[in-house]
Amino acid sequence: FSEQFPCSYWISEGGFSELAIKGIEEIGQELEQQYDHIFVGTGSGATLVGLAKACPESSVTGVAAFSGAEYLFEQLEPFLKPQTNWRIDTEHHCGGFAKSNAVLESLIEEFHQHNDVQLDSVYNGKCLLAMKDAVEQGRVREGEKVIMIHTGGLQGMR
Repeated sequence: FSEQFPCSYWISEGGFSELAIKGIEEIGQELEQQYDHIFVGTGSGATLVGLAKACPESSVTGVAAFSGAEYLFEQLEPFLKPQTNWRIDTEHHCGGFAKSNAVLESLIEEFHQHNDVQLDSVYNGKCLLAMKDAVEQGRVREGEKVIMIHTGGLQGMR
């Protein structure tokens, strides 16, 4: 394709690239305060990498939207060395990519009723579920500042 379209720029599946990471770093720099914990839905990992780089004082958790995401640890580590402020949650995928369950759907509906903010069940709902569990399990302590980055993706609601 590059011969047929020599002036084109190809975006990899999931959007993972150095430019994507750089763009996400800019989002992290726009945060008006420092957070102890940042949660974000994760597919390819570009958003996680960019936020971890932009917010080195925060603990950044990327919530994998699909099962079998353990390979992301090894794939993302070279982009984040020597930083250790990040982790990948591989436990809240709810059965796999674009999969859901009653617990997730109930949480999404409850969140929408209380906040008038829609979440999809592909990425952002799973992220909220992981954040809720982190609070309930004591990994996020009382008084710590927490933010969840809503990455869009509402087309996943279809």
